Amino acid sequence: SAAARKALWTCLVDEPTLLIRFFFEKLSHKERRIKSLQSLRRLMICLTDIPPQFAHAVFNYVLGLLMSMVRSPLDGSQELIVAGLTLLWQIIPYLHGLVLKDLKQILRKEQAEMMILITGNIPSTKKVIIHGPDLSQIPTQAIIQEDTQFSNVLQEALDFFGIPDSKRDRYYLIDVKTQQIHIPDTYVRDFYFFRRNIYPQLSLIHMDTKQSQKQLEQMSIYLKTTELSKVLFARYLVENTPYNQIHNCVTFFHDELIKSPSFPRKPLESDFNLYTRISDKELFNLDMLHKYNWIKLIACLFFNMDGKTTTTWDITLFLNVINGAFILHCEDFAMLRFCLAIYISTAKHFRHIFATNGYLLIMPTFLRVYSNIQSNPMLKRAIEYCCRQFFILHRIPFILQMLGSISQLLDFDEQADVTDTNKIQPINLFRLLIALEQTSVDAMRDDYSILELVKDDSSSNKTTSIITPTTMPIANMTVVAALGQGNMIAPSTIKTLDFCYADDDTIFTLLNCIDVCVTVDFFSINQLNN
Repeated sequence: SAAARKALWTCLVDEPTLLIRFFFEKLSHKERRIKSLQSLRRLMICLTDIPPQFAHAVFNYVLGLLMSMVRSPLDGSQELIVAGLTLLWQIIPYLHGLVLKDLKQILRKEQAEMMILITGNIPSTKKVIIHGPDLSQIPTQAIIQEDTQFSNVLQEALDFFGIPDSKRDRYYLIDVKTQQIHIPDTYVRDFYFFRRNIYPQLSLIHMDTKQSQKQLEQMSIYLKTTELSKVLFARYLVENTPYNQIHNCVTFFHDELIKSPSFPRKPLESDFNLYTRISDKELFNLDMLHKYNWIKLIACLFFNMDGKTTTTWDITLFLNVINGAFILHCEDFAMLRFCLAIYISTAKHFRHIFATNGYLLIMPTFLRVYSNIQSNPMLKRAIEYCCRQFFILHRIPFILQMLGSISQLLDFDEQADVTDTNKIQPINLFRLLIALEQTSVDAMRDDYSILELVKDDSSSNKTTSIITPTTMPIANMTVVAALGQGNMIAPSTIKTLDFCYADDDTIFTLLNCIDVCVTVDFFSINQLNN
């Protein structure tokens, strides 16, 4: 074993290109393609360290493979693309000197930007050609806009070829070149980009229910896996960027994502129709991993940005991704802890934004989830604890923004038989305010260790916004002996960001909340006394 490892290491250092060529020469054999890439992946997992020259050789070969798959797809190209993208993000920690702007230019020139980068932004094809079930029929053309879905194209094709209404649910669009089925809810621009005088060819095919369901499941898992690999590639790229280059990397991703027409749509896409059909929740778990890594990437971007910015637009679209992931997976314990910790960390880092209007972006989501899922005690307690931390951080501005953001969402229709999930029930808002007012040990305790995941912003003022395991607010000093040993254990707490509140109690009272509402109403510009 030692001799084999030594020989392998010598090959990695001295002849990395020759070793890589040994794996990639087998890609011409259909039966050995996936096994060859799997062997290369196992080799990378087995090694605790990879020489930079070998890492660059793997990166170049995999990049070439993916670009060739974009130019001329093969039979079984889906598996090759997934395996290639997996190798790509795994090799990132061992690469040095990768410049994002140069990589983007290369991929754009080869029209492979959408395949590898989450920031890919290539104009959509202008039209697609659709062949009917009978090849003797004249094909039709469908005009494509930036927001056209395959369901729109399918509907046009069904109308053109005169398919009866009773049989329409068994017809699907298939790519002529790759024979891949297209999920109706996906967007055309994500698959076909603009090429002069070249238009995609689709076929309208009749399938039985089992066959179509199997192909839809495979296509959905393939799409989710590729999106997950792209996010992991971006995340590891940011996390492994040298300190002196991190600002340029973060600026690149931030600016490109804001300009991208598919953001934040792509991070939040979920095929709910297939969640319950695929056994063992494979697609559901993939979707959760996808959302989790998107939040990790956004956290990397946030905490490498200037926390003193006052431009709310810089973070609005990114917070929408976190809000969407929180709504979709809030009942998963790991996602719940992580999302709430990111919310608190973001409120601390962008202190000036959240002191003015930052909570307007997240509190409607919080209150909707809290109002609609009252049956989950874990979720209720976690949201109540998080809101209590928000109050400690910003005090009165938090109360004003919380109540102001949901004022139009409260459901006062007592005659309705069905609860509107887009609205917030007033009774549930009252329950939240009463819960925030509690000062008992159980209410103040961090049962789910959320603060353990909160980022300690070292750039903040040392007298404010510091997480400490030993300091407690005055209101928390009622903590009792833990574990029956008589020792006072102070949990991790956070302090206010505004020094004006530094010596005040951290107790939230409903009376203070009412005082704030009365004051705002009294000094409203619509009042006659003004």
